[in-house]
Amino acid sequence: MGRGLILTAILPLSFVGPPLLYGAVKTSAASFLKLPVSADAIALGGNAVVLGKGIGSVTANPAMLSFINRQEFQTSYGPHLENYRFFNASYGRRDPFINTGLSFTRVAADDFEGRDAQGAPTGSFGAGDTAFNLSAARIFNDLSLGMTFKYISSTIENESASALAVDAGLVFLGDKYAAWPCDLGFSIRNLGTSMKYINKREPLPLTASAALAVTILGSVKAGINISDNLTENAFEFGLGMNFSPVNNFSLSGGLSRDPAKTAAYDSMPLRLNAGLEFQVSDFMLGYGFVPVGELGSFQRMSIGLRFGETGKPAKKDRGGTKRRSKPLNKKNWEFR
Repeated sequence: MGRGLILTAILPLSFVGPPLLYGAVKTSAASFLKLPVSADAIALGGNAVVLGKGIGSVTANPAMLSFINRQEFQTSYGPHLENYRFFNASYGRRDPFINTGLSFTRVAADDFEGRDAQGAPTGSFGAGDTAFNLSAARIFNDLSLGMTFKYISSTIENESASALAVDAGLVFLGDKYAAWPCDLGFSIRNLGTSMKYINKREPLPLTASAALAVTILGSVKAGINISDNLTENAFEFGLGMNFSPVNNFSLSGGLSRDPAKTAAYDSMPLRLNAGLEFQVSDFMLGYGFVPVGELGSFQRMSIGLRFGETGKPAKKDRGGTKRRSKPLNKKNWEFR
């Protein structure tokens, strides 16, 4: 299979966000690592670094793992560009000393048309990217620290490549220092080795993010996020909000833009993300959506389950403004 066919298979994965990089000068391998994992994360438009909920937010910031209070399993699925399919399964547990988590992500397609050097059809072939993550996090008073170790692999027909990487993050809980409770989050993701296809080596999408989330009127949380894809020299900012009008139901939304005036945003200056989430007993169901102009849309469906004994809770209730004085029980937990 020639280099042109490899580029054909990689191309759909290069249009993932945030940020969307049509016309970017620099490129990176394993672009699927930029994809939000859960329905909640995709609905927030890049603001899951500190505004996210549950085990699905750990890929945006490993420090978010500190805020799960029981064992938690979540799986997310959705159609992707050019017939790609997205799948993620994540598991996290709370322990007395440190919280731990596992995650598996795969983005794949199997119906590309192969051609030889003369352009004659040679049959179909598949392409896919996979990541295995092992995460750990611990909270110290008002500061949560987390780290994720990754193994990343990519396959296009008979060609393959792999890499190792780490993510690191922190969340500072500032609710007792302001009239409006707020949290600060920082993360750096995909710091690792490069990937090599044939004789070309490309780096991973190294991304640094900073975010602020403010609780307004108890049931509304608003956030701002700044991200810089250092590999591709792509800077982006975004706004996000989560609103819970009634118990066991929440709405999320995000608005983001790349300040660089590239051709990507001539026809789509802003990206509007949206999503919703239902909770029934120990189960959660969520849906997230973001349009990407002529390329269609990203969609994500997430199903979650919490189970097992309740551990000692984090000092911050991720679903509201108050600190907990008693351990959670099965009747008053949230996917936060």
